Amino acid sequence: MSTRLIDIYFTHSFVEKLGEAVKKVYPVFDTISFTKTIITNEWGNTALKERMHIIARNLGQFLPDNYGESIPLLLTVEKEFDGFEHLVFSDFVEIFGLENFDISMNALEIFTRSSAEFAIRPFYIKYPQKTLEQMKQWSLHNNDFVRRLASEGSRPRLPWGMALPIFKKDPTPILCILEELKNDPSESVRRSVANNLNDISKDNPQIVIDLAKKWIGKTDKTDALLKHALRGLLKKGNREVLSLFGLYSSDNVLIKNIKIDPTNISIGSHAQLSFCMIVDAYPHKKVRLEYEIGYKKANGKLSFKVFQIQEKVFKKGEYFFEKKLRFENRTTRKHYEGEHTLTTIINGNRVETVKFMLRINIS
Repeated sequence: MSTRLIDIYFTHSFVEKLGEAVKKVYPVFDTISFTKTIITNEWGNTALKERMHIIARNLGQFLPDNYGESIPLLLTVEKEFDGFEHLVFSDFVEIFGLENFDISMNALEIFTRSSAEFAIRPFYIKYPQKTLEQMKQWSLHNNDFVRRLASEGSRPRLPWGMALPIFKKDPTPILCILEELKNDPSESVRRSVANNLNDISKDNPQIVIDLAKKWIGKTDKTDALLKHALRGLLKKGNREVLSLFGLYSSDNVLIKNIKIDPTNISIGSHAQLSFCMIVDAYPHKKVRLEYEIGYKKANGKLSFKVFQIQEKVFKKGEYFFEKKLRFENRTTRKHYEGEHTLTTIINGNRVETVKFMLRINIS
């Protein structure tokens, strides 16, 4: 059984270690009371992110009342921590620093060696123009963590983070940041740019498509970035996007002998998908091969999700594919009994559909 993140991060021992580290630079810090205030009977029932918030809020109760005095202390303490637990320092800024823009920006510039894209977002809401200008400056920074923050912190739809409605409505103000970073030497920065563009494409697809048309073919790095950025539109079968990557019609490609074994599947188990793809184009054809599962929801309707199998240039001939389909319940998807569908997709075109049943406890 895999170890839960909540059993690894923000534990009792971390709280004690943090308290002792703060006490070294702030001798009046009450480590015993700090720990007791956090580790209560309810601690075991709190989620991972809430634990981080609890620790950060309580740091504020035991550090100096003056935020400007607390930040220098934490800038010294944070050097003893890294990884996921380091997020508690940027969380402190998010909770207590909103009225102190300059001090907070200076702190987040340092704290982002772990991550600060969540903490920056309330500042975008309260100070949209000032924060945007700060992000533009950070996009030119010599530290790749800071440059990544310029993009990641500006994402309109950052997962598990506060959305930025101003950029969901009109993302054009942040395009200059993405333009600056599109050929960044750091892969993590370029990946953030791709994720930002993918966010934008959900609300303003044409803006991203037009930008991609200007960028594509310039460098290998940018082409790879665009492939990741346009993944959502590729899965939707957007014809403009497919054509950018040389993926045209499904003509001269045939799917046959598509099977799911078994066709009655227990929830929690798996099945085997198999089929043959015949390419009848001479001498070759570029194919993006995907499948889409229609999952039965609690209300009886289907919810569709697309999965990629392969994308490459195929020579004329026959190709056999097998794929394991898993139906374990997860936090991101719960399975329900009933008829489901599976459809193969060639270059954005749905070509063959089969049906199968999910059941509970098939013996």
